This record gives sequence, structure tokens and C-alpha cells, in this order.
Amino acid sequence: MKSEQLNFIPKDKLEHAAYYKGVCRNASIARWDAVDEVFWHWRTKFGSTFTESINHPEDDDGFDMFYPISKIEGHDIPMSMEVRK
Repeated sequence: MKSEQLNFIPKDKLEHAAYYKGVCRNASIARWDAVDEVFWHWRTKFGSTFTESINHPEDDDGFDMFYPISKIEGHDIPMSMEVRK
């Protein structure tokens, strides 16, 4: 396990609709959805790009998880990430 994964932001400290830098297999930036309690990120697979949800480590279901490390302020969000669920 990477050291970043040990120091992730707990769910109760995340802000709804905020973007976070973090660690997971398929994303380094994701948006927190406090209603559904998942992160959303853009994923490209076999030439198609789509949104995909991913769990916070506190909701480990045996699949990949997003470990949020730091909140991204508005001016640092990549343009391709702005349109979300």
C-alpha cells in the first residue's frame, strides 16, 4: 500500500461536488457525490470515454477505491473534468 493511501481524507471531511486529487487504478482526479456517497471520474476504455463511480476506502467492496489526498480548488480543475453527473 502506498503512503498516500494511508493518509486519505475521511468521508466526513469531504465536500459535496468538490474535486479531489487522489490515488486509484483508473483516476487521479475525482468528484465527491455526498448524496450517493461515491466519487465520479472520467474513464476512457477501448476508445470510449464515460463517467464511472468509485468508492471511498471506508466503503471497501473488494474493488478499486479512490483515496482522496487533497481538495482541488476551482481554478485548478482540468476543463475536461468540469461537466459531471
